[in-house]
Amino acid sequence: MGTPASAEPHEDGWGGVSTEPPPAAWSDAVHALLGHRATLVGCIDAVRAASPEFVPARCVQGFGLLFKGRVELRGRALRLADEVAPLCRTPREQLLVAAIRAWANDDALGALRALREILERHPTDALTIKVHHGLAFLYGDRVAMLGALEGVATAWSDATPGSGYMHGCHAFALCEDGQFERSEAVGRRAVELEPSDAWGIHAVSHSFEMRDRPEVAAQWLDAHRAGYDGCSVFRGHVYWHRAMIDCELGRPRDALALYDAHVARPWVGDYRDMSNCTTLLWRLESDGIDVGDRWVGLAEIAATFGLDHGSAFADAHYALALRQAGDPAPMRASLAAHCAEDATGAQRAVQREVGAPLVEAIALGPSEPARSFEKLVRLQKHLVRMGGSNAQRDVFELIRLQAALDGGQRAPETLRRAQRALRQRLGERPGHQWAKQRVAPGSHHEAGILA
Repeated sequence: MGTPASAEPHEDGWGGVSTEPPPAAWSDAVHALLGHRATLVGCIDAVRAASPEFVPARCVQGFGLLFKGRVELRGRALRLADEVAPLCRTPREQLLVAAIRAWANDDALGALRALREILERHPTDALTIKVHHGLAFLYGDRVAMLGALEGVATAWSDATPGSGYMHGCHAFALCEDGQFERSEAVGRRAVELEPSDAWGIHAVSHSFEMRDRPEVAAQWLDAHRAGYDGCSVFRGHVYWHRAMIDCELGRPRDALALYDAHVARPWVGDYRDMSNCTTLLWRLESDGIDVGDRWVGLAEIAATFGLDHGSAFADAHYALALRQAGDPAPMRASLAAHCAEDATGAQRAVQREVGAPLVEAIALGPSEPARSFEKLVRLQKHLVRMGGSNAQRDVFELIRLQAALDGGQRAPETLRRAQRALRQRLGERPGHQWAKQRVAPGSHHEAGILA
């Protein structure tokens, strides 16, 4: 669609291009989006009240629906795209809508391509970089996540609006790529430039945790609490990190207190809250802590939301809640039927090949730990396809090891494989307390042998 002569494209102040002067609230909205702030919804509402046809604000709403990872919300995102499409006046706006449509149709690669095309034309478009970063993360595409950021790096300077947030995204991508020292340095720079960059704060914490430096990670998060206390869903996730650090430091009761105070939020239909809660409770129970009836409420939520199947990553955590305090059988049957449908798509492929087998392995754990272990061994190298961070997926590694230890009570060879896997883990992360507490006394000469 052509651009009217009265509406020439111009910069919106954050590296994007629009034909309509952005309302005063748009800067606040972009800042809130980049910083995961709880104020984002109010800011977008203010933008829409001042300028109902401002396309980027409508697109933020569409992406917000899709980031929830629920099939039931994809239709709403598609309807929003249909409403917004006639309002587009620039290629950038058209590509934002195209990305929403592709993502809602389970075409992650198509959505990433549309977003990358925007960045080729507007490499300082902070909003698009953030959305691309989040989408690549959700689909476990570390190459796309890091490549996009390094591809636009030369266009950025510390004076560019949003530069601190971009450093934060870069730090996280580096950490997921295993470049921990560089991640720390870039993340520290992000927080210097933008103290409210919760994503950058959390990226530095990741870099410490992956190098078995829990004391330093705890000090870092405590010192920068003001930077993430104003977040929405992400606030609970950063406190999840802090609680998991307490587990590593041998302070599980402190971790449980953090669970009650900050991690267990009122349910708003976001699977990331379920991920935080289930993995922390599982770790606490594995450390011998009685968590009372805390699983019950999670299982009740999982019994409903676990039938949506919009995200393989979400399904795994719903299954864990149902295993601990419910009946996972209905969810397993629903997921099997979902995967049997004659449908294609990025998430559907991940569910068939990774998600459904993982849910089955999780469900088998208590009754058939040896079978659960074998299934988890086969899945080990493929879990990255579900998305989530290395730290988030680590619980499935621990569940695998625990299944081997439990199954080894009846199968000595399974137990030997478990011990080899524990020693290998300690070879990679010598300070990991969970593995230290479970490895059998004796020689560690088998540390390099694969389980």
